[in-house]
Amino acid sequence: MVFSSKRQAFLVDQGYAFKVITQLKHMENMPHLAFATPEARRELLLKVLADAESKAWKSEEKESAGLLADGTCFTGMSYVEQNRSAIKSIKGKKAPQSAFFRSIAREKERRQKLAALPWTQRVSHSPGSSLRVAHKLADTC
Repeated sequence: MVFSSKRQAFLVDQGYAFKVITQLKHMENMPHLAFATPEARRELLLKVLADAESKAWKSEEKESAGLLADGTCFTGMSYVEQNRSAIKSIKGKKAPQSAFFRSIAREKERRQKLAALPWTQRVSHSPGSSLRVAHKLADTC
């Protein structure tokens, strides 16, 4: 009904005239009419209404499914549903990385190894040069 009223308003705004036909003359006598009798039309209407109601009911079920924390026995508790096998399969797979991100990861590992070393082994001061990484670190990498 909402769509039909919007459509009617649109047609009026565009300058069209329309007439709603509620009853066709001699409709029962038309050949190959799918729902020729009033009983058949009534059954169709009831079926459509029942389908619409069941779809609305299913959507409400989907919305309330998984909201077990709203139940009376779960007040004051937290409840999380988990599919552990799905989580393990997702965590186990790693996507391939590009060379750029691999180089960033290598640099991060190198810095972590360097930070784990004592200060005296990390750098040596050479006269006339900047700070350099000790040879021990270079051998381990």
